[in-house]
Amino acid sequence: MLLLGLGAAAGCSRGCEGSRVEPIVELCRSTCSALGCQASSPAAEACQRRCRIDSSQADDAGCSQPRRALLACVAAHPFECSDCAGAACYELRRATACASQAEDLEACLGPCRLAGLTSQASRPLGDAPGAPLAHVHLTLAGCAPCEPHKPSGAGPGSACEAASVCDDHCCTCPNGRLRFRARACVGGQCATAAETCSAARSVPKRDPCAE
Repeated sequence: MLLLGLGAAAGCSRGCEGSRVEPIVELCRSTCSALGCQASSPAAEACQRRCRIDSSQADDAGCSQPRRALLACVAAHPFECSDCAGAACYELRRATACASQAEDLEACLGPCRLAGLTSQASRPLGDAPGAPLAHVHLTLAGCAPCEPHKPSGAGPGSACEAASVCDDHCCTCPNGRLRFRARACVGGQCATAAETCSAARSVPKRDPCAE
C-alpha cells in the first residue's frame, strides 16, 4: 500500500496541482496505517492531518523527494499507535528513527519559510567609475508563485530618489522555486522589471536566491 502511494505521488510534478491531492491523502493514510493507527480512529486522523501538512508544503516548495524519503522512513518503523497519540506517533518517528530524513526535508523547506522578510540596500551598480547609484527594496516571497502584476508605483523611467516610489516586480530565481518582490531606483530612474530583478540580486549583501 505504501509503495503504491509513493509511486502515485512521485508521478505528479508541481504542475499538476489538482491531481496531486488524492496521492497525498492516500500516501498519508498508508503511512499512518503502517504506524498501527486504525483507519477511522481519532489517532489516525491526527496522524494523517500532520502528514498532509508536511506533504502539501513539501510539494508546493519543490521538496517532494525528501518528503517521500521521510514518509517511507516513518512507515518503515511501525509501533502501536496506543503508545502515543496520533500526530505524536508521526512526530516521534520524525524526531528519532527518521531524524536525518526530517532534517533533509526541513533544509529544503527552510528558504521557502523566509517569505515576508524585507530589506533595503543602496550602492553603485557595478565597480566601474561613475556607476549609477542603485536603491533596492526587497521582500522575500519564499516558494509562492508570482501573482499577476498590478502596478503599485511609478513605472520604468520615472524620476526617483528612493526605491519605495517605484513599481513592485516579482522575480523568479534561476532554481525556479524561490521568488522575491523588489523595487529599484537606478541612476535616479525607476528600473524595468528585468533591471529590478537583476539589481535586487547584486545590490544587497546577500543574494535573495541563495540557499
